[in-house]
Amino acid sequence: MNSVWIKILLVFSLACNCTIAGALTYKYFFAPEQPPPMPGQQLPPGGLFGPEVRLEMRKKIEPLRRHIQEARARIVELLRADTPDREKIYREIDAISASQASIQRAVMDQLIQDLQRMTPEQKTAYLDAMKDQRFWRGVFGKGRGRHGRQGFREAPPLPPPDMPPE
Repeated sequence: MNSVWIKILLVFSLACNCTIAGALTYKYFFAPEQPPPMPGQQLPPGGLFGPEVRLEMRKKIEPLRRHIQEARARIVELLRADTPDREKIYREIDAISASQASIQRAVMDQLIQDLQRMTPEQKTAYLDAMKDQRFWRGVFGKGRGRHGRQGFREAPPLPPPDMPPE
């Protein structure tokens, strides 16, 4: 066998081993510790609720989310006018608020159903976990969206406000 191929194979093997060693070193010595989503309790692999419950909730909430997105799009169109009509904008805001309230009612109805099926110990532990801020912000703490609020960094800067003359 040609010695050039052996050298290439040896270099490739060495590079793979160094990569694995570096990743493991980082993971066990330098990576920040991630706290559990709720104090003293790890989430099961599917989250707190099974996939069937989440799918059912998604079906209930999806039309309301769509309505909120449509209302936000209408607000943007209203803002494009030279003199935006505040009353129309406020009506859209009221529609968004009503949809968000409906979403919260659906979530609380599901929560009440789930609490009724729990044992007293499970119910106490679950309600104690709800006191933690991380419970309400999602597992990763950034809220909705892929990157939290980072998407706004790419937005163009706002123009300076019109200042009254001195």
